[in-house]
Amino acid sequence: AHYYYGRELWFAVNAGKLETTFLDTAIAEIKRALEILPTFYHARYDLGLIYKRKRNIPAALDCFKKVLAQEPLHINSTYELGFLYSAALNKTDSGIILMERAINWGYDGDDGYLNLGIAWAIKGDLHKALHYFLKGAEKFPSNPLYYLNIAQTYKNIGDELNYQKYIKMYQQISQKKP
Repeated sequence: AHYYYGRELWFAVNAGKLETTFLDTAIAEIKRALEILPTFYHARYDLGLIYKRKRNIPAALDCFKKVLAQEPLHINSTYELGFLYSAALNKTDSGIILMERAINWGYDGDDGYLNLGIAWAIKGDLHKALHYFLKGAEKFPSNPLYYLNIAQTYKNIGDELNYQKYIKMYQQISQKKP
């Protein structure tokens, strides 16, 4: 019951139905569930997501690492760990390896290719970044952020024609989003 209550609070905060202060209660409930059943790795994964949302990066990293110690093929924890390595710890190489692994294993969040492309851009490989942005736009055509990043990458490599093409696509798709 503790896990499900904590998870419902987490979902309600994400949906904007509750204030973020309820995340502390969600954490307490999920921690209580883990005291009762320490091997409940789904609860530990959700706890990591909540810590990530609260920007408690050390606690989030600890949760995702513990999930992977128990379930080495946990796709979402692999992705989240890679994202945090890249975005929060400036360990771009490690982050890229983990995010690519998660995507190759089947990670299907619409942010996967986007964050992987951003990591490659930060690393300075704009062609690799563009590759992932284009793959993301193909898989998630209604996500305008892919088109914006594609446009900006084309601009950064000096391709004004493709920049104009994709900035227009970004504007069109942005207008369709609610």
